[in-house]
Amino acid sequence: MPRLLIVDDHPLSGRALGVTMGSLPGLKVMGETTRHDAIRRTVQLAPDVVVWHTEDLDRESLGVIRSISTRPAASRVLVLGAADVVPLALKALRAGASGFLPDSSTPEEFMPAIRAVAVGGAAISPRLTHRLIEFLRARPVDVFREWHRLDTLTSREREVLSAMARGWTNTETAQHMCLAPTTVKTHVSRILTKTGARDRLQAVVLALNARLTSHSKNPPAA
Repeated sequence: MPRLLIVDDHPLSGRALGVTMGSLPGLKVMGETTRHDAIRRTVQLAPDVVVWHTEDLDRESLGVIRSISTRPAASRVLVLGAADVVPLALKALRAGASGFLPDSSTPEEFMPAIRAVAVGGAAISPRLTHRLIEFLRARPVDVFREWHRLDTLTSREREVLSAMARGWTNTETAQHMCLAPTTVKTHVSRILTKTGARDRLQAVVLALNARLTSHSKNPPAA
């Protein structure tokens, strides 16, 4: 059962969110706190997931998320933010959050995300995938700063990473590339090791920053 710590700088809002989360089956809310006490409470309670509810992330908040995410036996951070706000999602992911969902998400969307993040995976709203790609394509970035993290990847591994950045599953990637799903899984593991990405989500952000994807193609039909 995933154990949650709610972070919200508005105590009443945080309490309401805690009650809502606690009413969902299979979740245990261990407490609510603000960003100023988030690190201490995370150390004290050792939650599986820190659910960070916010309208924006300032430098202090980003530093706290980074600290929580990089501690030994780190808790994972899932940010709930304003719907479809791409810059906020990018700030959260770059700070080390393992997921981002709009705060308008339904329980049916939230529960799988919590479970994925709790066991070391990642989660992001499907509605944001296309918007993230378009946002990064439209803005200049230091491509060479990102590409040097990819220069050890083989051409096949770059293809797999590109597919990940398009939102394809391992099964869809395997079908498109005529590979076994286990082979794709091995490629993903090597990509994470070589790039230093902690999980698939960080690898995807790296790929998007480095302009690894061309115009998005649809995955093969099931």
